[in-house]
Amino acid sequence: MKSIIAMQSWVILFAVTAKAEMIYIDFGDDTVGLSNYSAAGPAPGEWNDITALGLTSGLINAAGTTTSVNLSLVAGSASGSFGSGSSDNDEILLSDNSLSSAGNPWSVALDGLQNGMYDIYYYEPLHPLVRTGAFEINGVAAVPLDASIDVLMQGVSWQVATTTVSDGTLFLASTESDGFRGLAGLQVVASVPEPTVPAMIFGLTGLFVATRRRR
Repeated sequence: MKSIIAMQSWVILFAVTAKAEMIYIDFGDDTVGLSNYSAAGPAPGEWNDITALGLTSGLINAAGTTTSVNLSLVAGSASGSFGSGSSDNDEILLSDNSLSSAGNPWSVALDGLQNGMYDIYYYEPLHPLVRTGAFEINGVAAVPLDASIDVLMQGVSWQVATTTVSDGTLFLASTESDGFRGLAGLQVVASVPEPTVPAMIFGLTGLFVATRRRR
């Protein structure tokens, strides 16, 4: 009986670890019809609309549940800078949704995250004069974006970087001090390994064998 319970627990563990924490952040003014969508991330979800500088407490996750994660934003502006935006369900490249900083570095800090590996999806502003510029994610240089197109293309209008959170904090910071720079949005997704097919087969086979032996 103990063998069966242990094997069941092992299979359940794989199922649970396949789930990941996801926090989506949309900088700038909210655009109607864009409350739940995936952009380039792994799944649709609710977005945090960040429209003011300073501290925002208790961000929601993609499921719409309030978390203990806080955001601190430093920039020239957190409001939109150009146009009326897009209402496409798969686009975060909102022309009126971006943080920007003219002549001063910008920074975004999230604290209260669980430690571990994270995939950071980041998006460039659509405004032709605003680019991400050179910036770092937890001290490591990220790939800058400067396309200014309203199309989701990896390496052109969005990119993903993997980083490790070891003290509950994620920190993105510009390393330039000229021109207009900023971000349109972020998706912070915990990197949790999916259960492999062989592993699942092994677990189910072991459970079957244990059950047969019990009988």
